[in-house]
Amino acid sequence: MGASESTLTDLSTVKEGGETSSSMTSFFSKSSKIDWSAYEVDGEMDFELESPSGQERLEALKASVMEHMRLAYPTDKQYPELVNFICSCALRFRNGDMATAADRVQNYLDWRRRVIGSFEVQELSDENDNLLSVLNSNVLNIIEDVDSEGRCALVFRLRNLDPSKVPPLHILKAWHYLIMYALQSPSVQTHGIYVIGDMGEAAFSNVDTRITKALYNAISKNVPLRLHRVAIYRPFTLIYVMFPVVRIFFPAKLQKRIKIIGNDPQLLGKYLDMSKLPADLGGTDGAFDHNAKVALWQAAQARS
Repeated sequence: MGASESTLTDLSTVKEGGETSSSMTSFFSKSSKIDWSAYEVDGEMDFELESPSGQERLEALKASVMEHMRLAYPTDKQYPELVNFICSCALRFRNGDMATAADRVQNYLDWRRRVIGSFEVQELSDENDNLLSVLNSNVLNIIEDVDSEGRCALVFRLRNLDPSKVPPLHILKAWHYLIMYALQSPSVQTHGIYVIGDMGEAAFSNVDTRITKALYNAISKNVPLRLHRVAIYRPFTLIYVMFPVVRIFFPAKLQKRIKIIGNDPQLLGKYLDMSKLPADLGGTDGAFDHNAKVALWQAAQARS
């Protein structure tokens, strides 16, 4: 499921009118299969990056990646901090397996240069108003430390998306910013994230399947990110109909991680600490303020 990756030109254009029931059915039923094989071998995590053997693998991987970057991007400066970070993420993601970690790092760097446009830190500044605007729109939220193993939750509030005003590339860059923030936690690198897709109060006009395809490609092939669980909250009726079809395109282990929560937010409590969730997700964190968090990120970046 998913289809080939859209071009940057396509991802940079807005979509008048969003999707329809017919276009969504076509997307779910006719798209080509995405390679989720990295998740088929996803098992118990016993690799320790801080161990002597873990550090030895990290140094070897970093040397290989720096050489790849020197050859692939000869006019670019070196980015040792980025390489150290992404290699650490990939080794934890792949449970210490060097071959698959190396593939994921190189895929990520090539994808980042092509799609995000730079190896530089994404700036939260008034000049980069597209990124700030999307982050402040509450389409995407990150909620930290939502379970006993230190995972975070990425919340996608579909009702806040207007495809006629925001192109997929802006959403993808905001998603990447939040994921890079979440991956600063070694626990998230190792144990992964929850994704909560909240379709409540949304309509097909809020949907842009190009975003879905772009995120499938980013997660399945490029970004060193473990999907611990996907929870679909307040779904469209169509999702209930199409979900049995969609599931067959995922490996068995990933199938078990995708849950339709329905309209009862308390069902999220089976997986998450509800004291960390805001009220619209059935949680009890009355102080949750995503926009205030974005402002803090911007202020911290301005000071650095």
